[in-house]
Amino acid sequence: MSIKIVHHGKLPALAGFRHADKATHAIYGAFAAAGGSVIANLFDLNSVAVPVASAAAFAVGKEIYDEKVRNKQWKIWDVIAIITSALIYAAVVSK
Repeated sequence: MSIKIVHHGKLPALAGFRHADKATHAIYGAFAAAGGSVIANLFDLNSVAVPVASAAAFAVGKEIYDEKVRNKQWKIWDVIAIITSALIYAAVVSK
């Protein structure tokens, strides 16, 4: 098994192993949560809810983009992968 970094669209993605697409979504979900965490800290907002909400908004927005622009089918497992990584990020950071 070889792990590769490829470009399927505008951003890099993992490839070469089972569920590489979901792992890529999880990584981007963690980045979205980190961005939400920065916003939460800047504006003194909830440090768990804002990162998770920002990742959820990113997940839904990304799937809408895939459906409308890239003509790809909506994948609920992509949304779940993004939100799950945000929940893990929030759990780790909030301790």
